[in-house]
Amino acid sequence: GYVLLCYCSGNKSYVAEYTSIDLQKMEEDIKELEKEVNIQSPLKKSIVCSGSSITWGGGSNTGVFDSSMVKFVDKFIKEKLSKTIQASDTSLLFSQTPTDISNYLIYEMVGKMITGLNASVEFDMFGNEIAICQVKRRTASDYGVMKVYADGVEIGTFDNKNTIKSATENFSGESLREIKLSHPCTFNHRIYINGSSTPLDKVVFNTSLSTSASMPTTNCNAWVFRGSNADGSTCHYIQFAESLGTITSVTVEYDYGRIIAHERSTVGQTADEYQNESYYGKGTVSYDPDQPSSGIGSGLEFRAIDKRAFFVHKFDEYKTRHFKIEIVGGSNPYFIFNFATNRYHNLMNAGIGGWQLKDLLNRQDLICHYTQFFKFWHPDILFEEAETNDDWDYSTRRISRSIGEVTLSELQKMHQLEVHKITYNSVTDKYAVEMCTGIISSITPTSLISSDIIGTGTQVGDIIRIGNYLSDMHQIVCRKITDVNLETGEVKWLEPLVVDDMLMINDLSDLVGAEINIRDLSGYKALYRQLIEKVHAISPETMFIVVHNGLPNLWTRQLWGYEIIHAELCQEYEKVEFINAQEHIYNTMFNTITGARKETVASTGASSYDLSFAGTQYGGWQGFKVLVNGVDVYGKDAYIEMDMAYRLNTNVSGSSANKTSPYDRSKC
Repeated sequence: GYVLLCYCSGNKSYVAEYTSIDLQKMEEDIKELEKEVNIQSPLKKSIVCSGSSITWGGGSNTGVFDSSMVKFVDKFIKEKLSKTIQASDTSLLFSQTPTDISNYLIYEMVGKMITGLNASVEFDMFGNEIAICQVKRRTASDYGVMKVYADGVEIGTFDNKNTIKSATENFSGESLREIKLSHPCTFNHRIYINGSSTPLDKVVFNTSLSTSASMPTTNCNAWVFRGSNADGSTCHYIQFAESLGTITSVTVEYDYGRIIAHERSTVGQTADEYQNESYYGKGTVSYDPDQPSSGIGSGLEFRAIDKRAFFVHKFDEYKTRHFKIEIVGGSNPYFIFNFATNRYHNLMNAGIGGWQLKDLLNRQDLICHYTQFFKFWHPDILFEEAETNDDWDYSTRRISRSIGEVTLSELQKMHQLEVHKITYNSVTDKYAVEMCTGIISSITPTSLISSDIIGTGTQVGDIIRIGNYLSDMHQIVCRKITDVNLETGEVKWLEPLVVDDMLMINDLSDLVGAEINIRDLSGYKALYRQLIEKVHAISPETMFIVVHNGLPNLWTRQLWGYEIIHAELCQEYEKVEFINAQEHIYNTMFNTITGARKETVASTGASSYDLSFAGTQYGGWQGFKVLVNGVDVYGKDAYIEMDMAYRLNTNVSGSSANKTSPYDRSKC
């Protein structure tokens, strides 16, 4: 017998036959071939990731602060769409001991600096392209000129010259408490007030990585922070301390510019060229409108990979080459190596915290506007994730039902996003409650009847949610209504219900008595259509990827029904595809918990038990198992309920608890 091994990638092919005694050799060959498969890169792609705080994360282009969506896209680009050698890689050969440089504009926050003529760094790379990412310091006087060699042959020269400029601006008024400069990335401020020849001391930058920054109350005469102009461009603002008294004239002399690195933005540096100012600034797009904070809280702009930090050279063929980068000239010359890759790809973080589709389409100040997708290049691929913030605009529910009066303690336990109306009765000292849900009286795979639908505004095209939600998205299913009878309370849909798709039931008859909810998402769909059409009007060849994300914890945000809208959009347009990230997130949670996290609870005969795992309280985790005597009964005889929910504040009672909208969270 024999084994035939065939391999083809790029412009290479390989075929070999092995007898049984050559299996070890075959295994070695396969490992070598796998290395080549992983590093033969596809053509350059320009990718935009657009969305909410899920994409935005902490605001960086590569998610160095947290696990934002763009972080994983960038990781895929660096590891799967190319091969990357980072500054920390031990295979790099430096001619001198390099100095470590750290800044979150630098990829993985690590750069290695060498100085002086003839200093060099060497490495091997396979491919038909070399892209070298460097860091240019915030200086106009010091720079290096570098030559690049491939297998001993010079292939190009580049430098790290940076442009730093100076400006003077004058302001006057009756009482100046805040001024706006003409540029972002300003530093070395000399600020003179009321004609004084002595500049202010204690000039402080906003360096906060949170959204609640405000001017320090001590040791600060002038506070420098980021802001925006009417056209969406960014600039610096300066705020003055009240202790300075009345200010009628201000003269500001300053320099402006920033380091040039992997991330392109208008985030500058403080007096220390390696310490960044805050990613946040003064704008009209709140980072988190659900939990508004005082002070500076807007993201202001999209971030992208900065082509100005790269030297790129292409070759005619794929092969392994030995590269050398050598300093050959300059003034006080230096070179900071960040990484090298065998394919340059563009990437933009076009997320903004608190973002909605209407902001992306209609903002007059152009901050987080869709036209900014094309600021540096036209995207080949646009990932779009919406719904999580948009959902607050779609609070209308078609049906409701009364559950009578409840006590205050009972009301405080209810999930307020499912409560439609509350009316306090001072005579009984109780609360009349209407829920946003109805009850199923009969059901088939493609229809159901509920008396709570009779006489309502339910329409064809509405989305119906079926099943009792108890903290797991697989306990419910959604369908698009294709037929309505408002006299009998019957609705129909096309896609049949499948019992195995739902937890908590063994048969469709188990859904009799379960809850339904009905909503209209046509407004959301109309906005999404506008975005797709506007993007394709500018760039018809852009592949538009609709990303369906956000696990629907219905007690904190009602993210149900959107998967239907997203799938329909992809059917209506060319160059539009659908990615359902919900199942991936769910499975990740399941795999993280299973076999790694467990809690044993001794039965006392009680109907419920408290768990210590924070994921059941604040993390919104799903995908649990409940083992009773070794048998998983989750979804049948037991479930885990998250504590993460909007509930009535304990200090609210009486008529102050009254509400008329299911999305009134002001008292939670």
